[in-house]
Amino acid sequence: MKNFSFFCLTILLLGACKNTRKLANANSEQTAKNAENLAKTIFTLEKTACYGTCPVYKLNVFENDSLVFEGERFVGTIGLHTKKLKKGTVAQLKKTFREANFFNFKSSYEAHISDLPTTIIAFNDESKKLKITDYHGSPETLKNLEQLLANLVADEVQIKKE
Repeated sequence: MKNFSFFCLTILLLGACKNTRKLANANSEQTAKNAENLAKTIFTLEKTACYGTCPVYKLNVFENDSLVFEGERFVGTIGLHTKKLKKGTVAQLKKTFREANFFNFKSSYEAHISDLPTTIIAFNDESKKLKITDYHGSPETLKNLEQLLANLVADEVQIKKE
């Protein structure tokens, strides 16, 4: 009987831990959704996994000079984080992206090579929107724009420079 009671207590505790994890994840997702509802998303940047230690994260930059970063793997800070940017940062980024003719890039850059991370970058500029999947072979100008967005949080979350 004593062993049965211990067994039941163990099952209850394991279930409680699992529910706590689900609640924490739900709270993180809700925080991100709340941030997105407050301001229009202008830029997104996502880095996907490779077979090695490539940083995996998502970044949303909003019209109100704020951002939400979600670190997943191989970044210094895992989880959801928000940051207020210096006023005018998004306006300057928009200008830079326009001057680089962002909307003239192809929507996809691919190659028959394995084990590279994919960078997904998007720009929402009033009535124009473009999402680019960059696996390999994109122009240097596009790479520079990707790095510009990554630099917004690189110091705070210790994103590994590629």
